[in-house]
Amino acid sequence: MVRATCVTKKFKRLDLTKLSKENQPSKVITEETIRIAGYDPKIGVMPAPKDANWTVTRQICLADTVPEFLSQPLAILIYDDFLTFRRSAQELREDRGIVVYEDVPPEVLPANPTLDEILGDWRNSKADATLARQHYLWSTAPYPSSSQYSNGPLTFSGGAWSRADPTDRVTASATAAAIQVELGQLKAGQLCVETTTYTQQVDPAFLEPESGLARLKDGTLTILAGTQSASGERRALAALVTANSPVKKIELWGADIGGGFGGRDMAPHLFQLAFAAIFAGKPVRLAYDRFEQFQAGLKRHGSAVHSLVTATEEGLLDRALIHVVFEGGAEINLSNPVMSLGSLHATSFYRFRQASVNGIVTRRAVPVVGSMRGFGIPQVNFNIETAVDKLAVLGLKEDPVAFRRRNVLKHARLPADADCDLAGTPLKFHVANAEVCDLAGKHPLWTGRAEARDEGAARGVYRGVGFAGCMQAYGTSGDPQFAAVQLELDGAVTVWSETVDMGQGARQSLAAVVEAAFHTRAQVQLGTAEPFAAFSALMLQNAQNVPKKWGDRSSASASKTAFFHVHVVREALAALLRFRVLPTLRAITGSKLDDEAIAAAWNEKGFVVDGRTVTLAEIAKQMEDTGRERMAIAHGYFANGWSKARFVEGPIEHQTFADAIGFARDPLAAPTLLDVYERVFPDPTGPGKSPVPRSGYAAGAHLIAVEVDPKAGRIVVTDVVAFLDAGEPIIEAVLAGQVEGGLQMGIAHALFEELPRESGQDRYVNFDRYIMPRSSDVSGIKLEQHCVALPIGGALNADDAHIRHKGAGEVTMTTVAAAISNAIAHALGHHSSDAWPNRLPIKFADLKIVGGLGA
Repeated sequence: MVRATCVTKKFKRLDLTKLSKENQPSKVITEETIRIAGYDPKIGVMPAPKDANWTVTRQICLADTVPEFLSQPLAILIYDDFLTFRRSAQELREDRGIVVYEDVPPEVLPANPTLDEILGDWRNSKADATLARQHYLWSTAPYPSSSQYSNGPLTFSGGAWSRADPTDRVTASATAAAIQVELGQLKAGQLCVETTTYTQQVDPAFLEPESGLARLKDGTLTILAGTQSASGERRALAALVTANSPVKKIELWGADIGGGFGGRDMAPHLFQLAFAAIFAGKPVRLAYDRFEQFQAGLKRHGSAVHSLVTATEEGLLDRALIHVVFEGGAEINLSNPVMSLGSLHATSFYRFRQASVNGIVTRRAVPVVGSMRGFGIPQVNFNIETAVDKLAVLGLKEDPVAFRRRNVLKHARLPADADCDLAGTPLKFHVANAEVCDLAGKHPLWTGRAEARDEGAARGVYRGVGFAGCMQAYGTSGDPQFAAVQLELDGAVTVWSETVDMGQGARQSLAAVVEAAFHTRAQVQLGTAEPFAAFSALMLQNAQNVPKKWGDRSSASASKTAFFHVHVVREALAALLRFRVLPTLRAITGSKLDDEAIAAAWNEKGFVVDGRTVTLAEIAKQMEDTGRERMAIAHGYFANGWSKARFVEGPIEHQTFADAIGFARDPLAAPTLLDVYERVFPDPTGPGKSPVPRSGYAAGAHLIAVEVDPKAGRIVVTDVVAFLDAGEPIIEAVLAGQVEGGLQMGIAHALFEELPRESGQDRYVNFDRYIMPRSSDVSGIKLEQHCVALPIGGALNADDAHIRHKGAGEVTMTTVAAAISNAIAHALGHHSSDAWPNRLPIKFADLKIVGGLGA
């Protein structure tokens, strides 16, 4: 991949004469190559907003134009043998000048304001009208209640605020306008803190760079690659199937990836791999080295956040006005959802009388940014959690954890009794906000923080302890999930799931679920769009009165395996047992026992029926001999609750929290659907008729102790206590790994990571200049983990699916940076608001140290 190294000059062409004669590529694929062949160079790129005055980026830069972002591909070079490829790659690494640029007048280049300038304009409601933005307004008094849930989404256009009912025309909202005017008059003072924070763009730093194999044979384009969004990318790749194209079918098979964290969700390399396979005429391999991955991989959004947060003299949080700017790239990717979810979490897990949050995401000439662990929430959490800390300590002179505990949101089974999130959605599902504060407030690391500070001063260091918490949504506003299970002839079970293993233990977890349910070993196939493509199409052919996104297939994230994918795997296992395994067992044994009685005598050796043990292998052979399918496929949909239905086949009825069940002979065979009755979907909307942004939350928090060494000029994390509302772990070691990995990722984000800048050349030079924690930086940390127990009803309510796990992959890192900043402020004696670092990464040179040790 030849990539742009500047965005201030026009790309003219490639001059391959600069490469040695023996190192010439066999084929060169450019934007023109793709376009002339009848393919869309914008394939896989998120569409522009409806009223945008700009076009979306291309997978490969159009010649005679200025590249739209650093590292935008200019051409794909194909080589026939690996040795020539390596030699040519080395020459390109040495910059033989094969890219021909042309100077352009500076005035024709797009404006490139700083994040500070954009934030200033945004606070004054000035912004490019074509940029994606999100407004949340919550109010309980003195005006009539106003929220997205109750009154519809909020928009700002033509200088006026409006609430929009999606089914009606936009109508003016005097309430929204009045609240915004009142909040706009907030000023910093004793009980009103003003906080501006900045977070940097960072690289996911995967263990393994992106790679893939592809070939076009007999009309089928087959791709094997590691991706978090196999189903979404398969849908996008379907655009290659046209009447005049040699591509007639797409197959996308997943492979385990060495780290994901969101950075492999709708990643561009899959589409470039597809074009390479089409034009090469033979199988192709794309494998980034670390340098190429650093240039090409998705990055985390940088941000600038400004907040004004107030409290009453009684110690209750009152009002908040927050403006959020996310630094997006020229390619939209998942920037808009990241900004929206970050905005939803900008008030953390707190109850306010009034709150206005306004988010926007820029388009800038930086490498592609997308989803990363936390999905925009760590950026806003850094602001609100340091702001609340300052308000408690400087404004109210009280314990920061006790102050938080008084103000956290509470859930309740009945929506009328529950607190609401920023969108106004009642917290009707379990979330342990109060419990994590209670645990933290009683922990010795917190109660002994004053003595620890004195002890540190005696050793010549500033020592402090900080706390930060949050509640973090898991899943999306609508989560369709597929799973398939097959009983093999040897009695084992194979699982197919859309989730991928990116280090969060998905493979182990799904295997453990199968082994516990079927008393047999399991093999797990992850991250694949097959065998769900045909099943999804069949579902949609027979669908009536289903949600808009019902037939979609979803991406995988670190926080979806336990709650979403495990649930649907269990439903598939239940269907396989009820409709295929038990009827076959009765045919073998002649037993008249009911399902419960048979299952009660099932162990790892098999089913014990009338003194006889029947193995799963015997049952599988009988199913094969009689032509019965051994694969069950299930689909469930979560949006404000799980879908449910009753399925019937002959005399067998099955009530389940799934909405489609079918069977197939093998992963690529045509499936069949069971007859479905009484299919019910929870109402995903509120009175305002717009879908709730999120309804499932997990609480989390960190207590962190740091030492600031003035002689060494360094900041060291020494002790960490992680509090987690994850429910019951499927595998305890996997959850512990999530906690440790999230902590280390959070420490890297807070204290180390920063993309290197190179004046006049590529902003992202190489991974060797990217600073990350070493083992010596983190191996000495004393880490504790405390999990909050779920109530008897589980993560949801009594009338919903009984699930005892929550998503925990992201909440484990979200609060780390804010807790470190709060700990540093404590170490420095809370001398003023300047004691709290407000820019990541936090550097010793930027600390405002006032007074001596222990002061």
